[in-house]
Amino acid sequence: MGPSAALWQKPGLQCAGVVLSGPGQRDWIISSQTTSPRRRQDVAAGLQELELWLHDLLRGGIAQVQHQPAEYWQGPAGRLVDAQAVSLARQVRNLAQLPGRSADWPERLLLELSEIHLLIQAYKQFDQLEPGLQADIHWAIGWVPSDAALRHQPQVAGRWLVLGSRESKEVGQHLRRSYLLEMATGRLAQITEQKQARTGYETDFPVGQVLPATLVYYPSNAPLRAAVVTAGEPEPAGTFNPAWSQPDLRAALAAFGAILSQNPWQRQYPLILREVTPLQRQNAWYVADQRGEWLAIDPACPEPWTLLAYSGGRPLTLAAEWNGELLWPLSACVDDRWVELRPLKVR
Repeated sequence: MGPSAALWQKPGLQCAGVVLSGPGQRDWIISSQTTSPRRRQDVAAGLQELELWLHDLLRGGIAQVQHQPAEYWQGPAGRLVDAQAVSLARQVRNLAQLPGRSADWPERLLLELSEIHLLIQAYKQFDQLEPGLQADIHWAIGWVPSDAALRHQPQVAGRWLVLGSRESKEVGQHLRRSYLLEMATGRLAQITEQKQARTGYETDFPVGQVLPATLVYYPSNAPLRAAVVTAGEPEPAGTFNPAWSQPDLRAALAAFGAILSQNPWQRQYPLILREVTPLQRQNAWYVADQRGEWLAIDPACPEPWTLLAYSGGRPLTLAAEWNGELLWPLSACVDDRWVELRPLKVR
């Protein structure tokens, strides 16, 4: 277990996805406008079958799953797809990556299974829950609000600092999660877009610039996901208010914990870490705060050397995506200017 374990024990979570409007952009995730009584029954039946599978897994013991073939995980995931629970299906499918991956894989697997169990139990009580939590359950299953539902959400106008973006590939589609911070209030937003190969994204999010824009947040018990309604031309950011950053790693994790207490299925969250220093130990990268506490950087991230170059071994302010286990650096504030972290080019 790495140095970050003393601060945070929850393992990484996979992206549920947030998709903006546009032709062909929601073919992989089910709109809640189609959640008919029949579809709700299908999901309930799929979750009931998944619960039985979980019980069988635990009855057989965690150790035995390390020797299971891919079909062991693909089977329940495929049945969830048939039940229109596509995001949950992806989470179940990703469980296959955990056994044997690290020394503490049984603990990580149990935590993932407990989160799935929590979703199953929450769905059983769906009608008794608050609307925001109902929306979060829909997201965790794989449904997004309809465009009509978004039109009834309040619009939030402001000047949004672009903290950075992260691209990934899921179900054959390219996804980009961009993180914004409203300069006057410190409110955060996650904008997720989807595109086909060889096409561009709808909106340009230049890191370190301020975007005059109006957003609308998706319904949630802890609103973070949002869509852009209107946007003006990017402007220089000016001076960043340090009050919008976390003073140390404990405060950052407390902020994420507060979100999880309201939405247990939040997959990623943006952290703005003040006065942290990048370090390398035994081929692994970390950031350390002034208290000497650490969080690990995702080994798949290609930017640690860039971060170290900007830092010069000195503390800086870092914007990063946190998944509950690992950081993915997005940008850094250098000489009062936010710079995007890209891999260094070697000539």
